[in-house]
Amino acid sequence: MSAKAAKRGKQGARQAAKPVGKPNPELVKLFARHGYIRVRTPKPGAAGQQRYHKGYEVRIPVPDKTTARNVAKMLKEIGLRPGKPYQAGKRLVVCVYGRPAAEAFTRWAKRFNREKAARLEEKLAADKR
Repeated sequence: MSAKAAKRGKQGARQAAKPVGKPNPELVKLFARHGYIRVRTPKPGAAGQQRYHKGYEVRIPVPDKTTARNVAKMLKEIGLRPGKPYQAGKRLVVCVYGRPAAEAFTRWAKRFNREKAARLEEKLAADKR
């Protein structure tokens, strides 16, 4: 086992970071307007299920690379580690992985879009570990 893998734990999985600061309002507005959360699916191969999703993911679609860099910078400032942006249609999507991030964005979204925050809370509550 490499030194990096030993630091991460037995299986080599990275721990999800918990946000440590207050987010930039612009970041929360972007999430409340277009962002969404993908939650894990209960079991692989369940009836009516197309794919198995192992974890939680916050996705923030942005229009261009400059905005993607700014969003990644804002995420780092509050202690979250963004994933590499990827192209989805005409937009780029910046992702943050882990349940702590999903719960934090749900709380923050309440200020700008209560209906969306309520739907996200239902999704997270349905998937209690």
